[in-house]
Amino acid sequence: MPHRTSTPEDAAGSQATAEELPLKRERAGRYLTRDGRFAVEQNSGRWMLLDTEQTDELGLPLVRGPFGSLDDARDAIRAARTGPTPTSPLEGRAATTAKADEKRAGGRAGPKAYDEPPAPPSPPPPPPLVVRRLEPGDGPTLRRLAEEAGEFEAAGARSAASPPPLDSVNARRFLARPDVHLLVASEGNELVGFALAYELLRRRGDPMELRVEEVAVRRSRRRQGIGRRLLEELWAIGRDRGAAGAIVTTRAGDLDGIAFLRATGGRPDREETASVRFSLTG
Repeated sequence: MPHRTSTPEDAAGSQATAEELPLKRERAGRYLTRDGRFAVEQNSGRWMLLDTEQTDELGLPLVRGPFGSLDDARDAIRAARTGPTPTSPLEGRAATTAKADEKRAGGRAGPKAYDEPPAPPSPPPPPPLVVRRLEPGDGPTLRRLAEEAGEFEAAGARSAASPPPLDSVNARRFLARPDVHLLVASEGNELVGFALAYELLRRRGDPMELRVEEVAVRRSRRRQGIGRRLLEELWAIGRDRGAAGAIVTTRAGDLDGIAFLRATGGRPDREETASVRFSLTG
């Protein structure tokens, strides 16, 4: 009688048969294998096989079926023990969907739920400080200085009613004079300071000097170097015009103004003078 040598496949099949048969009935319509790995459940007249050692992408037991009979479910158990692990198209579909979403978004994947929110945009830089001399066509700016005069006065200062702005003809005549230098400092559309100086000629051979009548900075913008910048621009104009020096007039009680002028290089004039005003209109 011929003798057949046992193979590893025979041993695996015997082991699978020993483990699969019989199925243990847990309750009506549900059976378990002896090792507890597989569960066979009846659903709408058909049988589903649940594998507790293999899970799907969601971490749930892998489900095989449906099968038409309990014997078909047993065959599926045998195939599951000896065959390769089944694959699911879910992961591939998810990757394809993610790529399509990224393409629709312009090639950039959207932020994940756990990402930190984006930092708020930085505020735009402030406009630069611009100092310039008013020209004959700057009548509207001259009018603005007159209308906003109260913003440049010292806090708590009491001044007489401001005279009306120059009309367009007189404004052009005033700004056209080469010996009048009215500088304005602005940031964007805001006027933040101004300075007014005249060229003072002498009857003798003394060199010309600048007489600075006003240096004013908007109250909200003081102590930011604007007044110093205005004086520096005036001194540059004076040197170009041949001035040997400058005289700045201020009230005797204006301690802040005197301290500012000293800090910018000025020194008190030793001459004590008094101002006397005359009316020429009768």
